[in-house]
Amino acid sequence: SEPHKELNIISRYLLMALGFVSLVLAFIGAFLPIIPTTPFVILSVWLFSKSSDRFYKALMAHKICGPPVKDYLSGRGIKKKYKIISVSFMWISLMASLLISWSIPNTLWVKILVPLIGCYVTWFILSRPTCPEE
Repeated sequence: SEPHKELNIISRYLLMALGFVSLVLAFIGAFLPIIPTTPFVILSVWLFSKSSDRFYKALMAHKICGPPVKDYLSGRGIKKKYKIISVSFMWISLMASLLISWSIPNTLWVKILVPLIGCYVTWFILSRPTCPEE
């Protein structure tokens, strides 16, 4: 039986609503450097898998989001080009944030936290298996 059939209607709608919130955050993350995109897309896929076949299938069939998520969830990993693009854009955005923070007083925490988060996210992305190119 399908997992979402076992949930009561309130739980299904709550998970579905959280799936849409996560998807909106992923969309925002495509334009804002401090919000990651991919984890929110993966979270949306998981939430929809528990609440709605329709939205789960739509997200997995999406021409942009679907293939990388399928690769990652199947254990194949992340393609090398996506690793390079994501780490490069992340560091460009982080450096821009740091440059801006130098002109704002009392932002020492930003100057410390941003590079630490960047290093962790870089390690995380690069430590995932690399999916073979087709």
